[in-house]
Amino acid sequence: MRLHYNKFSRATRVRWLLEELGATYEINEVAFGPDGTRSMAHLEVHPLGKLPALTDDDGTHLFESSALVLHLADKYPGLAPAPGTSARGRYYQWVVYGVAELEAPVAEFFFATRVPEEQKDPARIAKAQADFDKVAAPVEAVLARHDWILGAEFSAADCVVGGVLTWADRMGMCEKFPAIHAYAGRCAARPAFKRGRQ
Repeated sequence: MRLHYNKFSRATRVRWLLEELGATYEINEVAFGPDGTRSMAHLEVHPLGKLPALTDDDGTHLFESSALVLHLADKYPGLAPAPGTSARGRYYQWVVYGVAELEAPVAEFFFATRVPEEQKDPARIAKAQADFDKVAAPVEAVLARHDWILGAEFSAADCVVGGVLTWADRMGMCEKFPAIHAYAGRCAARPAFKRGRQ
């Protein structure tokens, strides 16, 4: 199994999970060029030339970070609730929420603040923060009661939700959310998290 990877991409959440699972895998470091990752060789792995992508044990190419997390957590059991349970439903819910709701305002804040000072648009930055505050509130409510997004135990869903929220926290977006800030710290302290960002 080979993970097509760059540490400045969403591939870090997949590598984090692989490390949590103790899976055996290879890394294919993919450099970002002028056209992103769109080399002819990489387009055979991911049709849009993006990261992450995974070449599975049977040679099948898979992509989309949340899909890879779901697939790997089933392939190497231990970090996902049993199928057919309400816990499994909440697990799907938070994996999808991390990508569909949390990630967009965090990415927007990143791009809005990573420009020269004279090009920064305070209204754009404020809107990204406000959008994040709205979607972060339900997560704060859960994490005020539990250490991890599904409860007392770490799960593969934390690799998605925690991956987004550690990014947000590093940029100072979580000041209104003490439970999220503490959660981001717990995620970042995990040895597998650190290995997943090498």
